[in-house]
Amino acid sequence: MPRFSWSEESLIQLKALIAEKHTAGRIAAILSALLKVRITRNAVIGKCHRDGIKLAQTRQGRPRNPDGTPPARRPRGARSIWALSFTLDPGAGSHACGAAEHSVG
Repeated sequence: MPRFSWSEESLIQLKALIAEKHTAGRIAAILSALLKVRITRNAVIGKCHRDGIKLAQTRQGRPRNPDGTPPARRPRGARSIWALSFTLDPGAGSHACGAAEHSVG
């Protein structure tokens, strides 16, 4: 495929696709099909960055509580129930199944 350079036509199409809130990857795929030249997601992101064009924010981020605060995090060092199941009875043996030892053979 030939090397791609941004033309006025491709910039107009880029801005139209951004206005439709497409992701950078989707914009790259659409422009590649329309212009018959391979355009990567990174090329779209780079062009928008250089020209000061803001892409649509598609990442949702962490969920928030109804009051807008982030949800509480598990305290540092807290263990899951699965991890605790191996440490509840220290006298049960050294194996996860609780056996003192396994026979071989």
